[in-house]
Amino acid sequence: MRPRRHSLPCIGLLLVCALVLSACGAPNAMQQAAKKIAELPDYVKKASLEVQTAYEFALTHPEALKTIPCYCGCSSWGHKSILECYVKPSSTDANIDFEEHGSYCGICLAIALDVKRMTEAGKSPEEIRAYIVSMYSSYDPNLGTAQPAN
Repeated sequence: MRPRRHSLPCIGLLLVCALVLSACGAPNAMQQAAKKIAELPDYVKKASLEVQTAYEFALTHPEALKTIPCYCGCSSWGHKSILECYVKPSSTDANIDFEEHGSYCGICLAIALDVKRMTEAGKSPEEIRAYIVSMYSSYDPNLGTAQPAN
């Protein structure tokens, strides 16, 4: 049996993809995300895989969570979105200040994982928000979360 050879177009496509990713700074973005994830607090590192996944998603996709309401009642503490259940609003890229609430609240965890699943499925921010509102709004009538930008 002869070894399978890669066709020239396939190799060319791989080279083009590599060039595009390097031009976009993807390795740098991936390094920054890995650094942020390495900074997760011990209570997250020792938690379930679902909790770790939610915190990692909050760190790597904050834009997906910042316009999604949380319906666990944390709005009474001043939380304006599900993102604030994982990362405090005082956080900066250089200094991440974690919120412990997301590590033990089942509603926060479910919402963050739903947003992650739907984001990965290619749903729009508007579709994701509508789904979250329809699924969780009966728990707490939170109205203070910003709408997704069009």
